[in-house]
Amino acid sequence: MRLVSSDSALVHTFREVWAELSGIGRAPDGGYLRFAWPPAAVALRDWFRTQAAHRQMPVTEDGNGNLFATWSASPDNGGPGGGLTGSHFDSV
Repeated sequence: MRLVSSDSALVHTFREVWAELSGIGRAPDGGYLRFAWPPAAVALRDWFRTQAAHRQMPVTEDGNGNLFATWSASPDNGGPGGGLTGSHFDSV
């Protein structure tokens, strides 16, 4: 079952965003080296904050340093509803 067409704007936007971060922390063998708080991790955090700001999404940080961007698009304020997904930057 396909939920999103491969030629949709959402897929194109994902590919563009994914391409922006794909080289950060890239190892010569093709894998990734993203150790705790090295320059690549700082670059990823900066990238995340920039992407969130571009979308007018406030960012919060928990006590472990995890970043969360909030999308406020509830049906109560005319939005389509929201969704939440997350991961660690070192797993992308």
